[in-house]
Order: sequence, then structure tokens, then C-alpha cells
Amino acid sequence: MLTFSYDTIDSTSDQAKQLVAENPGQIILVTSDRQTAGRGRSGRVWRSPAGGAWFSMAWPMRVEPQRYNSVPLLAGKAVLDSVKAILGPAARVQIKWPNDVLVEDKKVAGVLCERVLGGRAGARGLPATLVVGVGINTNFNSDRLGDDLRRSAGTLSEFTGGCVDVTDLIRGCAARIERLITRLELERSEMGSAFFARLETNLAWVGHAVSLHVGDRVVTGLCVGLDGAGRLRLEVSGREEVFDAGEVSHVRTMSAMIHQQLAR
Repeated sequence: MLTFSYDTIDSTSDQAKQLVAENPGQIILVTSDRQTAGRGRSGRVWRSPAGGAWFSMAWPMRVEPQRYNSVPLLAGKAVLDSVKAILGPAARVQIKWPNDVLVEDKKVAGVLCERVLGGRAGARGLPATLVVGVGINTNFNSDRLGDDLRRSAGTLSEFTGGCVDVTDLIRGCAARIERLITRLELERSEMGSAFFARLETNLAWVGHAVSLHVGDRVVTGLCVGLDGAGRLRLEVSGREEVFDAGEVSHVRTMSAMIHQQLAR
């Protein structure tokens, strides 16, 4: 794995995309002390002040592209395990499907996966590449994330009461991602239902009402868990549906869930 580290950069994922063309076929790790243009899902800004674990991995896709559909969830699992290793087994650490990590219902980490087809500029001879961007709020106060995130986000230092070794955190998380993607490539049927059944025990809001935003559609239902491919299972109007994309949020009360259903 080739590693590139920076003090300040616009986006580790954007830099990883540029490095793909210069290092074809290589696994690349890009880290930065801070990002000035980090981004999350749906084009949102990901605030990345100094003290966080901000990194991206560029991974050449060695098997058929559809086999990588579950990588966002696998990367989320790698981040979850890394966070649990720091906070200890008693901490309530969960995955907000498909790839955010919550500690005591506060978001501490997120994953954004992007595919680069044939290199950054579509150059021939370059393998299709998956860029896995990871942000973990680590050694700073959550007030630095802005008023809009103060209530919903947290940082590892706020939960530990001390500083976390960011270098060790990134190294351990990257190693976990590498192992899981390698396993994915070696197995013929993605990760298998047993893996996702175990992961389901760490899934947030199982048995609770949730809303799932899928494009312009909003689906409200009861979170049942994951299927054998890592897709989200919801009970909607008495029948089960599965979803392979979308953004989920917790509906705090059943009356709120009923209200949303009646409003559709």
C-alpha cells in the first residue's frame, strides 16, 4: 500500500483520484491533518478540522464491479470495529445504514465511496478504481463542527475524555478495510449472509420506526435488519421491502411514523 500524507488538503478522495493515474494498479492511502473541501453523502460538506482522522483509500477493482456494491457497508464495519477498539466493549457503537458510525446515537464517522472508471481522466489501460473516503471525528470538540451538527455529532475525545492516537486509528482502520475488501474479492458470492447477520447486531434502530430517503421518495417503516447482501429490510404497510440505497433517519415516536404515512 502506497501512503501519502499531507498537513492540509482540499479532499483526500480527490487527491487519491489524481494519484491513481500516477500509480496504476496500486492500493493508495491518502491522509491529511485537515481538509478544506471534505464532502459527505449527497454532496454535503464534511467539516474536517485539525485533530480528526481524515483519509481515503484508492482500490483497483480486480473482480467484476457488482461485487463491490457492499464496500460502503464493509468500510462502515471496519470503522465501527476501530472505534470499538478505542472506546471498549461497553460503549454503544452502531452502524447507521449503510456507512455512518454512531456512538450513543451521535455520529462520529462517515464513509463515502466513489468509483473512478478507467482512471481520473478515463485514460486507457488504467483499472477501474474504488475510492473509499473516511472521516472520523477524533481529537476536537464537536462545537467546531458548527451549530447545525452540535446536537447530532460527537467526537472520540469527548467519549474517552482524552486524546486518541490518530495515526494508529487510521492505520488500524485502513488495515481492516484492506482485509475486508480482499476477502470480498476472494469469495465468489460477495461476503455471504452469515457476515451480514453478524453485522446486523450492530445496526442502529432495528425494531424502530425509520424514514428512508431514496431519491425523491420517502419510505417510512419498521427497521427489520439486513438481508444476505447487506441491503436494508423495512416493514412497510405490513409487508417487507429491501433497499440497496438511500439515507435512513430515526423516527422518534410511532405517532410520528403514522403521521408521515398519512401525509404521503
